[in-house]
Amino acid sequence: MQKRSILHIVANSNWDEQAIRILTELEGLQAMGHAVFLITQQSSEIFKRAAERGIPVEVVGIDRSNVPRAIWQVIRIICKRQADIVTTHTSRDHWIGAVAARLSRRQPIVIRMQHHAAAIEKGLMSRLLYQKLSDHVITTGEVLRKRLIAEQGFLPDRTVSIPIGVDPARFDPSRCDPEMMRNDLGYANCPRIAMTGVFSDGKDFQDFVAAAAEVLKTIPEARFYIVGTGLAEDV
Repeated sequence: MQKRSILHIVANSNWDEQAIRILTELEGLQAMGHAVFLITQQSSEIFKRAAERGIPVEVVGIDRSNVPRAIWQVIRIICKRQADIVTTHTSRDHWIGAVAARLSRRQPIVIRMQHHAAAIEKGLMSRLLYQKLSDHVITTGEVLRKRLIAEQGFLPDRTVSIPIGVDPARFDPSRCDPEMMRNDLGYANCPRIAMTGVFSDGKDFQDFVAAAAEVLKTIPEARFYIVGTGLAEDV
C-alpha cells in the first residue's frame, strides 16, 4: 500500500460527532502508516485532543476576516508537509483548503466531506465548491450520496459514501458492572432508559423528554437519563 501525506482542515471549534469522526479517522490512517496532519484553530477542542493523541497539528486562524492570510498559510503548510491529499469539512474549510491546494505547486487531491444531510443550495457557488474545487466528495451515508447525485448533479464516480465507524471495544458490555451502576444511580429496582450522544441540533432530545413524560403516566417508577456532552441549550 502506497503511503500518503494527508492533511485535514477543521474550522469548527465544537467537539461534536463531526470532530470525533475526523480525529478517529486521523488516528486510523496514522496507524496504517500514513503521515497525517491537522490544521485547526488553537482554541478548538479538537486541537487539544489531537495533541494529546500524538496527531501533528498546525495552527491557522480560520475565520472569515482572515481568509487571504489563511490561504497563504495553508499553501505553505501543504508544501512543508508535502501533502498528497487535502480534506475539508465545512464551507469555510473548503474555500481556504481547496483554493490553497489549487494554488500550491504540489496540486494535492482535494476531498470534501459532507457530514450532514442539510440541503445544499443550488447555483454557481455550490458547483464551484463541490465540483470545480473538489476532486471527490465523501458522504456519511448512501442516502445522502444518492440525493446529492440526483438533486445536485454530483458525478457518481466522484461521490462515495463512507459511513461513520464505531470501535465496538469502547462499548463492550463486559467492561461495565450493571449492579454497580444500579447502586450508584440509586434506583436498583426500576426501569431505566437512557439516551446518549452529543447534544446538537437534529438529535431530537426533546422527543425523548416528551416520550418520558408519557411513560411516567403509567410507569411512575421509571427513570430516564440523557448522557452526553455538547451544546446544552440545544437539548
